[in-house]
Amino acid sequence: MRPRYHILVIILITVVLTSVVSAAPDPTVIFQQRWNQYDQLVANGAASRSWTWGPVPITHAMIEHYFVPETYEWHDRQVQYFDKGRMEILDLAGDTANLWYVTSGRLPIDLMLARTGHGLDAFPNQWQDSYITAIGDPNRFPTYLDLQPLYESPGQPRPDHLNQPATDILDPNLHISHFADYAADPATILREGLNGHLVPQAFVDFMNQQGPTLRDDRRVSGRIYDPLYVFGMPMTPAVWVRAQVGGVLRPILFQVFERRVLTYNPANPPAFQVEMGNVGAHTYDWLTNPDSKREFDYAPTDGTRMVATQDPMVIYTVEMDVQFTEPPMHVQDTAVYRIYRSLDGGQTRELRYTGNLGPACWSSLSVTLLPPRNPQADPGRIGLLTYCAQNPSYSRGFGGTVYSSYDGAQTFFIRGEG
Repeated sequence: MRPRYHILVIILITVVLTSVVSAAPDPTVIFQQRWNQYDQLVANGAASRSWTWGPVPITHAMIEHYFVPETYEWHDRQVQYFDKGRMEILDLAGDTANLWYVTSGRLPIDLMLARTGHGLDAFPNQWQDSYITAIGDPNRFPTYLDLQPLYESPGQPRPDHLNQPATDILDPNLHISHFADYAADPATILREGLNGHLVPQAFVDFMNQQGPTLRDDRRVSGRIYDPLYVFGMPMTPAVWVRAQVGGVLRPILFQVFERRVLTYNPANPPAFQVEMGNVGAHTYDWLTNPDSKREFDYAPTDGTRMVATQDPMVIYTVEMDVQFTEPPMHVQDTAVYRIYRSLDGGQTRELRYTGNLGPACWSSLSVTLLPPRNPQADPGRIGLLTYCAQNPSYSRGFGGTVYSSYDGAQTFFIRGEG
């Protein structure tokens, strides 16, 4: 009988050990450990630097269902949102000792390119704009969509800019102009970076800074960040922008990386001149707040007339002349549309823009003025939705294109196509 008891004891021990080994890690504990590493000393005043994640999480640890466009598959991940980013665990059964067990989402890219796999639709809505201010006070220029034209992966070679100050500035009309106010500032000198981009010295120093962190609850000193892990590769050039910060218009040098947005504000105290943008809070707002998803109202009551909410004396109207084919062949019809602006409530008007539609389109030629969803939008802000733009590839579909203008319908920039 005794051998049987020995076997039973061995079986019980094996079951207990297997249960202990197979127990999945608690994501809340793992995320807290990563936060402690970078931000605990900042929170208690033992380190003088800007936040890596933020003072507190803005959500609890949760399971997020997400869509992978490359494979057309849905997956689950453990996530927690912070002001500065999103912690995520893709495989709970992975090696918790591996630095990359917890990753940080490519949130700036999603926001800038307006991509999301959230929701029930396996083919995410092409018009899910990320109409959220990227730098500075809310509801101001620039939004993440305004940064979209800067996206370059890999970056274009700029050997003449190497070791020179950053002097490009993004204007509200989305044009790049020259800005040399800080050309003598050594923090703006462009250095060789990854992915074909040049990176300002201020950001190079920030990403490689030394200081105290916590490792296994022990204070250690050394390099704070693994730059590729925390920031990722740069995805835009370093560009200045005049952004409203605390109600004051200031020049800010910024650069979008895979996982973070870095800003350099010369007016801040030295320890806080370089900061990470709030991409985590912005992404969470984008995913949960319908008002942040769309820059424009895509179903206006009257698409031929728009009154600016900030200044009702500013009125836009659109007129369209269609050239029908003989005999009637709607796919060969063409049209010219004209957008007018009035600054005196409609008493007088001026032609601001002329565009063409068709041919080669199976749907009806149409053009619609789109008012901004933000009631505080500048009177020069206006959107446009056209069908059957001049592109032969649209002959197999509707050819809808959304445009945006900052300068009162004088110039337009493509926001999305479908």
